[in-house]
Amino acid sequence: MKIRITEIPTEGREIEFSASLESLNKRVNAGHDPTTPASASSPEYIFHGENTASLRLDLHGSSVAVAGNARAQFSAACSRCAEPLERIVEADIDIMLKPKDINNKKKNEDEFEDLGFGFYDGKEVDCADIVEEYLILQLPYAVTCEAASVEECAQAQAALKYYQPEDDSEGDERLAIFKTLKVNDNGKAN
Repeated sequence: MKIRITEIPTEGREIEFSASLESLNKRVNAGHDPTTPASASSPEYIFHGENTASLRLDLHGSSVAVAGNARAQFSAACSRCAEPLERIVEADIDIMLKPKDINNKKKNEDEFEDLGFGFYDGKEVDCADIVEEYLILQLPYAVTCEAASVEECAQAQAALKYYQPEDDSEGDERLAIFKTLKVNDNGKAN
């Protein structure tokens, strides 16, 4: 949702809208590579259901203060047991936007390196873009189920038992040769 600067009255403007689920999902999973092993990749998030954003825009000279909150529902796999989970993410939004100086791009990039400050292009503010950014930054990196630890997660314990050999008394047969080695007094193997 784009708001033209000329459409913001001196007393401010309040807006409510829903962000595009397609845009949110495309943006949050932009770096997700399905060919990377699951243990090395970031979790995949899927936004769905209702999402809401409530913002207030106030003019301060040529700067625009944007404040409010956003809420969205997402699903992701538990990082312990891989069971699908449904969660809600909420974000408080508070940012001051300045007009972008088209003559000095380097100055724009170096002037502020803080989430609380940003720039707007031309004569409008892209509120949906701001909401998407704040929601994505609030997502947890490790999404976990309600269990307090791996030991308390029944699904994770079942998965761990599946991958552990039942009888490991003999050890790994590939290492059996090392049982025949003897170490002499100098610490060298015979």
